[in-house]
Amino acid sequence: MSRLGQQWARGLGPIPSSYLFVLLEFRQLNLLSCPLSLSELLFRQYLPPGSDHKKRAIVDYLLTNPEQICWVLDGYDEFHSKLTRQKKEQRALLDPEKPLPVADLISALLNRQLLPGCTVVVTCRARDVIDLEGVSDKVGQLLGWDCHEIKEYVHNFFLKGNSASGSLGVQAADLLLTTRHFLAMSSLPALCNICCICLEHLLGGRDTGEKVREKEEKRVQVAGGRGEEDSKGENHAQTVHQGGRRRGSEDVTNGRTQLLATQAQIPSTLTQVYLTVIGAFLSRDPDKRGSNDMPKTPPQSTVYMLSQYRSELCELSQLAWKGLEESKILFMEEDIPQDVLKFSIRTRLLSQMEIRREDGTPVNSYCFIHLTIQEFLAALRIMTSQDVSDTQLRKSCEKLSGLRMRGSESINGYIAIANNNPISLMITKKQVV
Repeated sequence: MSRLGQQWARGLGPIPSSYLFVLLEFRQLNLLSCPLSLSELLFRQYLPPGSDHKKRAIVDYLLTNPEQICWVLDGYDEFHSKLTRQKKEQRALLDPEKPLPVADLISALLNRQLLPGCTVVVTCRARDVIDLEGVSDKVGQLLGWDCHEIKEYVHNFFLKGNSASGSLGVQAADLLLTTRHFLAMSSLPALCNICCICLEHLLGGRDTGEKVREKEEKRVQVAGGRGEEDSKGENHAQTVHQGGRRRGSEDVTNGRTQLLATQAQIPSTLTQVYLTVIGAFLSRDPDKRGSNDMPKTPPQSTVYMLSQYRSELCELSQLAWKGLEESKILFMEEDIPQDVLKFSIRTRLLSQMEIRREDGTPVNSYCFIHLTIQEFLAALRIMTSQDVSDTQLRKSCEKLSGLRMRGSESINGYIAIANNNPISLMITKKQVV
């Protein structure tokens, strides 16, 4: 939705630039516990410079031109409260200056009890659409990327990051499109980015890409040098050309060999995929990057990274579990031990974002790079902790809605992974009968 706002600011996209565009995120609305009027809600999130007179002018415009306003309410599935629906005959207009609980305020916008005629767009997961039945005029579905769009993104990822030549991007795309779990994840842009980071790790990391790029630069220099050495005759030019062709064919052969080797290293289960993803992010830690002790092959390096960060991952998985238990995806600095916070920022397992407290002051908050990463780490915590009973374990597995498996199947699946994978190096595994 931020992208939609950027397009509107540039006069592009589906929302006319003449409209007043208001973007509110439900994850931030969760922090507002006191009743607010519509104008207070607006100015709590957007603080325009100037006097109260200017604020009053904005409010007057809202009230007199509701059809020129577009409210975008992003992430209803993250909202701690539920929106209420009113029957048409019960929809009485409300005073926009009257303070209401945030859930009632948003419900009034949707029920046309506030600013009737304005456009309201709500984004949510498919399972939450039922809460909006009877108040929405239209329901649309944002489709995932198809194979062509995924392939284009993968190529751009490797080229934009200067991590490799186009040939490495082609290898990564081929691996992704032929790997069931990677392909299923990559229909979502955020998860596609995570898959690319994982593939970069499996293909040898950024160092491999830099070597490929240096080799290509040397080829260009050799080709350019032919013009300066014309005095040596055509024979030398032909030798350089033939040598270039030989090197090119060798590179193609090496690329195919590397692709076949990497295919054998691709994780075969979704849990193994996420373990490899965690290992890929850990390998990006600038404090330990390039360590001579780190194994060079991805499977061994993943085991090494998980064992090296055992204590940090234990605390991070505890944070993930606590967040899911409390339906919490945003964490304040005081929620995270400082050493774990620094580690998570370095490895980019946590993202930083600015939010406003209830009094309007901006503060930093943190969230996992994707909800599925939080869910996976929480699953590791409950599967390996000694203080979680079997009953709690089964209930927790059912609660982790983002995981692909459910109920006893997920329990058995994660026990198998704990018994046969590097996670046993991290934490003492929990046995469940």
